[in-house]
Amino acid sequence: MSEEQVTGEQVAGRKGKGTRRSKRPGRGLLFGIAALWLALTAFGCTGKLFKEQRADQAALKETDQEEELIVVGVSQVGSESVWRTANTASIQKVFTKENGYFLIFKNARQKQENQIKALRSFISQRVDYIVFSPIMEMGWETVLQEAKEAGIPVIMIDRKAKVWDDSLYVAWIGPDFVREGRLAGEALEGCLKKQGRQDEELDILILRGTEGATATIGRTRGFMGLAEEHDN
Repeated sequence: MSEEQVTGEQVAGRKGKGTRRSKRPGRGLLFGIAALWLALTAFGCTGKLFKEQRADQAALKETDQEEELIVVGVSQVGSESVWRTANTASIQKVFTKENGYFLIFKNARQKQENQIKALRSFISQRVDYIVFSPIMEMGWETVLQEAKEAGIPVIMIDRKAKVWDDSLYVAWIGPDFVREGRLAGEALEGCLKKQGRQDEELDILILRGTEGATATIGRTRGFMGLAEEHDN
């Protein structure tokens, strides 16, 4: 399904001025996302945004006004890996009408500016929750403050944003990236011992992920911390 197709149907069931409002169950959504995470561990221009919002409004008129759905806006990093594709598939599987949700999904295509535009689109559509995996660690205070002022809870998954005010989001659900980096180092350490090369002087090439992302920062810190414990 293309991004345009997804956007065109999405707001059927969303709330806003002049439309119904759904209740915001706090823990239910968090538990749902937590279950999703455990299962995994295994726009252009203003004109385009305006066109999308008009399409959303048209779709809203066609929906059943009796239907009460929790509207969740999700901004995904991209589709750069098999893991990320599986992550997206799981999100779409959980946030369905059958489960009581209406999902508005945006693919940021590895660009922070696309993700910020998506979050502002969610705010203007008055979704019930915003869920996103921050591409970069920094640069989110302004848009998250806008979400807070609009009364929309923000939940971060996988990666995390570094903000001066922790009240700008209600939860983060993700792994210990520092621990992941250390585990990678321990795996290398074990391999070298089996080969009898644990005392050999080594040159190690590290392939890093997105510069400035919490995953890259944490994993690098964990790996280098273990590496510094060895003289070679």
